[in-house]
Amino acid sequence: ESYTAGFDRLVESLPDVSTAAEVAGVSRATVDELAAAFDAKTLLYWGMGINQSTHGTDAARMLINLCLATGNMGPGSGPFSLTGQANSMGTRVCSSKGSWPGHRDFHDPDHRRLVADTWGVPVDRLPDDTGPGPVGIVDEINRGHIDAVWTVATNPVAGMPDATNVARALDDVFLVVQDAFRSETAEHADVVLPAATWGETEGTTMNMERRVSRVTAVSDVADGVRADLDIIAAIGNRIESGLFPEPPLDPEAVFDEIRELTAGTVADCSGISYDRLARELAVRWPAPDETSEGGYRYYDDESWSFPTDSGSAQFTTASYDGTPEPTDAAYPLVLTTGRRPDAYNTGVRTRDETTAVPTARIHPETAGQYVHLLDRGRTIVESRRASVAVELAPDDSVPTGAIWMDVHHPAVNELTLPAVDPESDEPNFKQCAVRLASPDRSSTVTRDGISRTGSFGDD
Repeated sequence: ESYTAGFDRLVESLPDVSTAAEVAGVSRATVDELAAAFDAKTLLYWGMGINQSTHGTDAARMLINLCLATGNMGPGSGPFSLTGQANSMGTRVCSSKGSWPGHRDFHDPDHRRLVADTWGVPVDRLPDDTGPGPVGIVDEINRGHIDAVWTVATNPVAGMPDATNVARALDDVFLVVQDAFRSETAEHADVVLPAATWGETEGTTMNMERRVSRVTAVSDVADGVRADLDIIAAIGNRIESGLFPEPPLDPEAVFDEIRELTAGTVADCSGISYDRLARELAVRWPAPDETSEGGYRYYDDESWSFPTDSGSAQFTTASYDGTPEPTDAAYPLVLTTGRRPDAYNTGVRTRDETTAVPTARIHPETAGQYVHLLDRGRTIVESRRASVAVELAPDDSVPTGAIWMDVHHPAVNELTLPAVDPESDEPNFKQCAVRLASPDRSSTVTRDGISRTGSFGDD
């Protein structure tokens, strides 16, 4: 209590337990059971299911609130967000999505000047804002504000919500696709740049507990293939001669630049060198010199200190304004998406190509209400954006009134909603309103090209 502030404001903002349980669709007993679990030392992990909604940032803050309120902070406890990609921590330290390398404030004039000086460019060449986010980029294309798009190791035609709209938008720009694998997005490309995989390149990676380690190549690249770094440098030099050293670039020199840019920041990597990594294998930041490395960030010698003006952790108030696309009489079911343990992202490397249509898991009680819409186990899932043919699979672990589909089939995101979290710009993959339709009566055309004329729920 001595190291936090704002708890009373948080409590005042919360609904009563029964109301919260009803909105969340869980029992009061489940809430009580979870609350009791926090009496013990607790590590709280969450995956992308929390983040991928219009309330993702608020939900993550509430989980942190839980840890603060129950004293579950410190070694062996606390909140941990499990992201969907390897080296996500590395992108947060090194990239300039919401901050400059080292978590430097994006708008701070001193930080901007230091970054510009390090990169040898005028300050006014740095972008003024962090961009509209992935969904916002598609919106800007549709408004005619973007002429060219360059994707690197991503598959937005299958991986972004309202995927049909994404594909149409990318057909309206000059599209460069840089990837190691053929994808749905590559099929729309004007230029494809074959890139090396992690096993063919040198560099570093950072794990979720801030440990930096080396990545070393285990094989040579094939003819015509280059490392991402060398592709970017080669194109940069064609745009402005001498912008980068001539490829192939030295990954160690690039890492030394990152070390320089992070010096003195909360993510200080200046004391981590390739030589040190060769000796110690992995080093945890902040590491401001060649012998130190980070420990637990907020607790030392039985005293707490947090990176706020007061030094106290701040509770945040609760807010919830409902789902962005509620169910109704026309679309009475909720579609939620997730991942399978045997697949990865849009399935480019793990997909079973013999699977013609995705599987939709549904509670047997819900499935029983729609038997008349099945044709040999197949039906149509329709949203306000698309219709997709599916194999229906009864599964009593899925809540009644809901459909669960995995994100690894390229057709699934044709259904999803392009609403985003207002702070993170994370898409709302976890909820949209859908209905089932008979394969011979659906009002649109599904991915497999079957034409239909009507659907369940029509007036």
